Amino acid sequence: MGARHLITRGVPATLVTTLSIIVAPASASAPAPPESTNQHSVAAEHSSAHPQITAAEVRKALAEERKQLAEEAKEKAAAEAEKARKAKEAKEAREAEEAAREAERAEKAREAKEAKEAERASSGGSSPKSATADVVRPTTGQLTSGYGPRGGSSHNGIDIANDIGTPIVSVMDGEVIDSGPASGFGLWVRVRHDSGTVTVYGHINESMVSVGEQVSAGEQIATLGNRGQSTGPHLHFEVEQGGSNTNPLTWLNNRGVSI
Repeated sequence: MGARHLITRGVPATLVTTLSIIVAPASASAPAPPESTNQHSVAAEHSSAHPQITAAEVRKALAEERKQLAEEAKEKAAAEAEKARKAKEAKEAREAEEAAREAERAEKAREAKEAKEAERASSGGSSPKSATADVVRPTTGQLTSGYGPRGGSSHNGIDIANDIGTPIVSVMDGEVIDSGPASGFGLWVRVRHDSGTVTVYGHINESMVSVGEQVSAGEQIATLGNRGQSTGPHLHFEVEQGGSNTNPLTWLNNRGVSI
């Protein structure tokens, strides 16, 4: 019989190297038999230390390597699936938390609205006023930024700093035309007054009114917050007349209100 043909395609490099060393080709160029007993002994020891590797053993080694690679791929896929599962759970938890906060804000706004409607009903349907003046200060606190140019841009209102949760009131009687999320402000309330003037209350923590609701001067409409693009808890207050902003300090001063 001729020499066995070994399968080397796909065999690891280390295995091929071993085969090339210990497997002698059956050809006319094979070395001559040992000339002495000592040489025969050395050859026997070498053969015992490096037995010939058969094709079946090569196939077995390849099968074991493929099995190991498959197990590694399976472990990697399982790790990726676990990572995706945790990311999904974290996202769902954030969404649930935000939905709970939104539901809480809506519930508080509903309760506040019902309380005001009950108060109006008990007073014969007239809108109550918490101040005798036609125009009142929007909130308490310290003026931290005025109207006009600021940091290379235009600041269209004034900032009044105070603690989160400080009451914010409507400066005049009017109708709520916006209440909720607003770009830059996080949350806001806008009130249109009888003269057409619109007052804006930004960075609020929560709104106490809904769109279409009638409010009175001095009536609480929100709480002071730190939402949106804000560097600290404060109310951003604007006054719009004829579609353009005007200096709120001047507008309030002309109506007997100082900040």
